[in-house]
Amino acid sequence: MRARGRDAGSAGSLGPPPGPGAGRPFWFERERLQAVLPERAGRGYLAYFRRRRLERAAELLRTTPQRVQDIAARVGYESQGRFAQAFYDQFRLTPLEYRRLSK
Repeated sequence: MRARGRDAGSAGSLGPPPGPGAGRPFWFERERLQAVLPERAGRGYLAYFRRRRLERAAELLRTTPQRVQDIAARVGYESQGRFAQAFYDQFRLTPLEYRRLSK
């Protein structure tokens, strides 16, 4: 079974290699990721990608003045509420608390 990845501009994306077709969606084998990521990241592939997306969001909160809802959308969350809950679960701070404390 194949799973569709996010494009190279999305946070948490492994992205396509540079060159022809760069920026287009890419494909990977779900079974291969399930086998490789736990040994490299210590967790399943869904948790790995979720963590990567939230780490990218944290970076954007620290380094840009973008609104939280724009950062949430940029890293792939359609709902700011779901993003805020996922962010809190990962960092034990709301996105705004994280931004304030990182300054």
